[in-house]
Amino acid sequence: MKRLDAITLDFARQVIEEETGAPLDIPATTAEMTRARATEATQTEDKTGAGAASQAKLIGRDERKNPLISTFDWTNDAVQRIFRVPAGFMRNKTQERVEELARERAAAAIDLGLVEDGIEFGKKMMAEMISTYSAAPASPGVASTTREAPAATPTPAQEDPGTAGGGYLNEVRSS
Repeated sequence: MKRLDAITLDFARQVIEEETGAPLDIPATTAEMTRARATEATQTEDKTGAGAASQAKLIGRDERKNPLISTFDWTNDAVQRIFRVPAGFMRNKTQERVEELARERAAAAIDLGLVEDGIEFGKKMMAEMISTYSAAPASPGVASTTREAPAATPTPAQEDPGTAGGGYLNEVRSS
């Protein structure tokens, strides 16, 4: 999916650690491998502008084995709270918001208070978006965002006398 030209040891290590939940320790057997790792780490640091401390790591897994991967350290309470957010898009966006707050506040670790602040911020954003969406007037030719009561189904006496027992919802008639 990433269309890599080659699979590096660091990439394989990351995938294995994500799947197993345990750190993988492969000792360097030659000075050449150690030098190659140092060169790769320097290149990665140059591209990201971050040091080795910003490497993503597995923080934990929820009951369905969905991983929480982050560059931050998380307290146990914070991990348990983020796992209460539905997995997938909502949890990913909440995690992004919480980590952004941690960067803004220069927090070394993410605690329960920071997670709660991130969730509250997300709720406020969602409420603003919903109020903006529902307050927008419908323009001609565009379906309204509010539901209207459906028209009553005509009785046979009210139907067009030219139809033979019709009354289908998608029927087209000339007036």
